[in-house]
Amino acid sequence: MYIFQQPDVTYIDPWELTFDQRYQMLLKRDQRIAYYYTCPDNSTFRYRVFNMVEVLNNKSSQFSASWFAQNDFHRIEEVLQKIQTLVICRVQFSFYTETLLVLAKKYGVNVVYDIDDYVFDPSIATTLMQTLNQPFEEAEEADWNFWFSYTSRHGELLKRCDSLVCTNTFLAEKLSAYAGKSTEIIPNFINSFQSEISHEILMQKIQAGFKRDAQIHIGYFSGTPTHNRDFAIVSHALANILDKNPEAILRIAGYLEFPAHLKPHLDRIEFIPFQNFIALQNSIAQVEINIAPLQINDFTNCKSELKLFESSIVGTQTLASPSYTYAKAISHGQNGYLAREGEWEDTLQHIIDTIDFWPQQAERVRDENYITYHWSQQLDTITSALKLTACP
Repeated sequence: MYIFQQPDVTYIDPWELTFDQRYQMLLKRDQRIAYYYTCPDNSTFRYRVFNMVEVLNNKSSQFSASWFAQNDFHRIEEVLQKIQTLVICRVQFSFYTETLLVLAKKYGVNVVYDIDDYVFDPSIATTLMQTLNQPFEEAEEADWNFWFSYTSRHGELLKRCDSLVCTNTFLAEKLSAYAGKSTEIIPNFINSFQSEISHEILMQKIQAGFKRDAQIHIGYFSGTPTHNRDFAIVSHALANILDKNPEAILRIAGYLEFPAHLKPHLDRIEFIPFQNFIALQNSIAQVEINIAPLQINDFTNCKSELKLFESSIVGTQTLASPSYTYAKAISHGQNGYLAREGEWEDTLQHIIDTIDFWPQQAERVRDENYITYHWSQQLDTITSALKLTACP
């Protein structure tokens, strides 16, 4: 495990801001963009709403932006009267969204739909159920109703919006084919808080020569039961790696249903609770190897490569399944590693055997990812995708 002093970064949950504070944030400039998300969380909201608002407010002199949610709905008309663009982010069709669309039309607001997963087409429902380890063969009527409703309601809402935005080319092609509209791309990227803490961590690691203790930690940071089938891809390889490498430790964030073949190694498996994204950067930075196993299908091919850049900016290398986005983002052996099913054990062993060579590449890999995924580089991409036009 890498040894460094964890930075003390004060992070205030953005949702602690009141409606009035967020409303005033919106009014700072004449060209205004409001984001709407059902209820803030630490995943989609952070990447597709909070990060976008941060860029627009801090890297532009023309635009201001803010975010609102269903709890603000009693005052949402005040917002729509003041904006030119509304971005609805991964929300299902409902009374609330129908009202949003009616009001947007009333006030001449352009409506953009932003989505980060292939969850809008009922034809993907059975793939979702199986990939996410949901009841399938034993599914009851309520299960079928949920998943077909879940996908259909996303799809119905996005069809009613003026334009579409998503995270990568594979997803954009699915979205355009389904909705019959062209789709723009804004990739996921790191925000200023992630950048600040990650830079400090990596500088410590570089200055200390990537000092480690006697153990090698392999981190899996998607530890929920919905990822059981993803984890199963690598679980036998991990058991063998733990057998052959007494210094190896497995670190898992969250909770998984553990396969029997890993239970003899529970004394070398660490479980850490789910964390906010600031604390998560510390945990990722401590491990030598970050793994991202994925089943390969249309749903997982639409996933973004965020686990790669979240680890690279703190000097940790990633081994991932060759989904569409990871295969495009990773040059095997240069900025990370790829492993198909059946290749995980050998690839993990190679990384362990060559672990001392990684520091020679870590800073270069971080710099390459900053060019693509740093928040300060995203303004033109966002304004172009949202078709924002600055006043002369």
